[in-house]
Amino acid sequence: MPRVSIIIRAKNEEYWLPRLLPQLKRQSYQDFEVILVDNQSTDATCAIFRKEYPSGRILEIGDFKPGRAINAGIEAASGELVVIISAHCVPAEESWLASFVSAMDDTTIGAAYGRQLPMHTSHPLDKRDLLNTFGIEFRVQKKDTFFHNANSILRRSVWERFPFDEETPHIEDRLWAAQLIENQIWIAYTPGAVVYHHHGINHHANIKRAEAISQILGSGRLGYSMELPEFMRAENSHTLYCFLGHDAGTHTVLLSLLGQMKDAPPGRFIVHSAQAELLRDLPVGPDVLPYAADDRERTFVEILAELIEDEAARNFFPDAVVYINLRSPGLKWELLREAIHCYYGDMYESVFWANREYSNIWQKDNGVYAQLRADYTRREKKEPVYIARYGLGTVTAPALIRSGALIGNKVAILPLEDN
Repeated sequence: MPRVSIIIRAKNEEYWLPRLLPQLKRQSYQDFEVILVDNQSTDATCAIFRKEYPSGRILEIGDFKPGRAINAGIEAASGELVVIISAHCVPAEESWLASFVSAMDDTTIGAAYGRQLPMHTSHPLDKRDLLNTFGIEFRVQKKDTFFHNANSILRRSVWERFPFDEETPHIEDRLWAAQLIENQIWIAYTPGAVVYHHHGINHHANIKRAEAISQILGSGRLGYSMELPEFMRAENSHTLYCFLGHDAGTHTVLLSLLGQMKDAPPGRFIVHSAQAELLRDLPVGPDVLPYAADDRERTFVEILAELIEDEAARNFFPDAVVYINLRSPGLKWELLREAIHCYYGDMYESVFWANREYSNIWQKDNGVYAQLRADYTRREKKEPVYIARYGLGTVTAPALIRSGALIGNKVAILPLEDN
């Protein structure tokens, strides 16, 4: 019975398998068996394996998950030590397997992973990541849960206690290593067990993969929760609430809104008012910018910029500006609060409310009508356009206002209920 079982995970690897398998035969350590775990390859992967290792086992699996594939391979293995390698990882030296086996002489080590090097044709991002991640110094990890199954070795006895998670689509190795360290079973990094790994550990430009892995890493399962830090939260920030459209007709709206805003994140209130005398007896004493004669010629963004300058003169520099038009139908604190927490919680540049519109929209330009978009499909199949309701509480970055803009590039649109 061989001491080591080498499990190769593959899917359509007819290019790399003829490079990997001969390297296994050249290893200085030869007490091993080889098992191919194939994920429904449609090329010559399995035929190439049978040619090189006629007595080697092939396990066919569907519904691929990395942990499920590894568990199946180890179930079929007979060695006390199990090497896991991806079919597109090729040992760089004849001492690759010997280095792995030597690392396991320390009985406190439950698993080890080796060095990964890029090819000269690898994507620059993969070259950078591999060369930065995998150094040249051996180490034993008693806290760090980094582990990588593209090139690794583990004890079967440890796996029997802690099989791999069969449901996670990514980083089953990191989750597994965290279990080991939690139970005082250590992980070793063995740079002598080196392979070439063409596409690297992050698959360079694969954004969907990066998002999925980031979600798992930040879920709390590895001791880190990707929550907004305290100092970035709305309650620990400085918010400038700018009320426009104040006069005798909207004064009761302002009174009602201020009464609702008792739990508003901290900041300052400033009102652009046509009748400043109405504001003298408010329960909350806002700063006031009186209505000027030329305000009818200015945009509300220009007025907001003046409000910001007015507060800067009082040494108040906000993290966010909330634009509120007191003449907006449906204005209420609940909408403002949701927009504010969305802005801070997800670090947007701008957040605003909008109505979804499914109708065909026309515009008159220089006396000529033009249809902005022609869409005659059924409503349930249409992608709506959004009609901005900025006055219901637009939360935006002060720098945008100063530059003459209201809305930035990273935007959240909060849809109002459809009519």
